[in-house]
Amino acid sequence: MWPFRSNKAFGLDIGTYSIKFVELSETSKGYKLENIGIVRTPPESIVDGEIINTPAVSEAIRSLLREKRVRTRNVVIGIGGHASVMQKKVKVPIMSKDELENQIKWEAEQHLPSGLTIDEVYMDFVILDTLPEEGQMEVALLFAKKELVNSYVALIKELGYEPVVVDYNAFALQNCFRLNYSASEDETVALLDIGASMYMLNIIKGDKSLHVRDVPRNAGNQITEELQKGLGLDYENADEMKRNFGKEGVEISAEAEKIIKNATAAIVDNIVKDLKRALGTLPEDSHFSKIYISGGTPLLGEFVNMLKSAIEMEVEYINPFKQISIPSKIDTKLIEEMPGVFSVAVGLAMRKPYE
Repeated sequence: MWPFRSNKAFGLDIGTYSIKFVELSETSKGYKLENIGIVRTPPESIVDGEIINTPAVSEAIRSLLREKRVRTRNVVIGIGGHASVMQKKVKVPIMSKDELENQIKWEAEQHLPSGLTIDEVYMDFVILDTLPEEGQMEVALLFAKKELVNSYVALIKELGYEPVVVDYNAFALQNCFRLNYSASEDETVALLDIGASMYMLNIIKGDKSLHVRDVPRNAGNQITEELQKGLGLDYENADEMKRNFGKEGVEISAEAEKIIKNATAAIVDNIVKDLKRALGTLPEDSHFSKIYISGGTPLLGEFVNMLKSAIEMEVEYINPFKQISIPSKIDTKLIEEMPGVFSVAVGLAMRKPYE
C-alpha cells in the first residue's frame, strides 16, 4: 500500500499489547500455515500506534523471530491508530484507476487532515463503489504520517529484514475475513478488532468497505488499570488476574470479580454506542446481519456474552485459520487458545509484494 516493496514475505502485526507474526505459503489448494508466533510487547513502548521505545520493541521482535527460526527476510507490516492513520471518503467523477492515480494528489490536498501538509504524509486510495446514476465513484483517501511509517520501516531494516509492503490494519482484517468467511454481495457485516488500547471497526458490504475507523479508547488496558487502582496491584499482577479471570480452576476475590465485570461492562457500553452510531450512517438498503470480532480483549471473561446481550445481534469470534491448511509441524496450541489474535497478521501475510 505504501512505498516499500519486494518477494515472499511474512506478516508482522506490532500491537500495543502483543507482537504477532504469521507466515503463509500459497498452494494449488489454498493457503498453508508455515510459521506463527507471539510475544508480549514491552509495556508502554507503543502508544496509539506510535513506537515510543524502539530498542525494547526491536529486541522483542528479534527474540521472537530468532526463537521461531524465521528465515524469510521480507516483511509485510501493518499500521493503525487514530492519530497516525486517517481516512476520508470522497466522491470523484468516474474514471479509470490510472486516471485517478494521476489526479489523486490534487484531490488529497483538498482533504488533508488538519495541521498536516501533503509532504508530511504518505497517501493512498481505495475505490469503494461506482455510482453510474451520479456519474461518480466513491473513493477512500488514506493518509499515514511519514514519521510513523518511516519509524516502522527503520525498525524492520535495523533488524535485518526488508519491509516490502506497509498496509493498513483495518484492510488486513478485511482480507483475513474474506479468505475465511462467505458473505453475499448484499450482506453487511461489522469487523471489530478489540485490542488493549484501541479498537478497529470496519463495516463491509460484499467486497466494499462502508465505514472504517480506529477508535482510541482503552479496552483491555482499562480492566488492568481498574484492578490496579481498586486493589493496589502492579501492572503485571493486575494483567495476569485479568487474563486468568473465568478460566477453569482460577479463583479470585469477590471484589476483583466485581471490578473486572464493571470495567468490561463499561468497555462494551462504549463499543455498542460507537457501533450503533456507525450503523446509523449506512445507506438505508444496507442489510446488516452480524458482527465478527477479533483481538485479545474478547477472550477475557464474559466479554463476548456481554457484547451479545448489549447489541442484541449475532456475534462471532473470527477464526482466521478456518480456510488455512495447518501442517503437523505447527504447534496448534496458540491457534486453539487465541485464534482471533492473529487475524490482522494473517491478513498481512496474504499480501503480495508489488500489489
